[in-house]
Amino acid sequence: MQFDPNLQLEKAWKKLQDTAQKFLKGQYAFHTAMADAHEASAEDFQKESSEHTHHTTAAAANRATANNCAECMAECSKVVWSDLFKAERAEPVAPPISAVAPTAPGVTAVPRAGQRAFAEKPVVPTQFSKLIEIEE
Repeated sequence: MQFDPNLQLEKAWKKLQDTAQKFLKGQYAFHTAMADAHEASAEDFQKESSEHTHHTTAAAANRATANNCAECMAECSKVVWSDLFKAERAEPVAPPISAVAPTAPGVTAVPRAGQRAFAEKPVVPTQFSKLIEIEE
């Protein structure tokens, strides 16, 4: 099976989208429950007391956050991977090249003007000569 970076990216996007949906769903449930709890607690206090104000304010903030989570869930579910990168992914992308690759046959290094000439063998102190020795 050939490596397809577009497919890999699409799978990663789907996983990210699912994770975001789960997170937002949990946050929606939490903030809705907190808003309900604060509204219920606010009824236990007199209208002008600091406790009533606290619970009323907290309920409103939690309700607003829960509504924001619901909007984000709706927007997140609309986003489709293929729509994000249609223009950029017209041609398939080549698989990544290994960081360690042999020299291609027929390719030789060409010195530039003013550059030191390449040595046949690297200049290495004698104490390290065994490290770079090549058996021929």
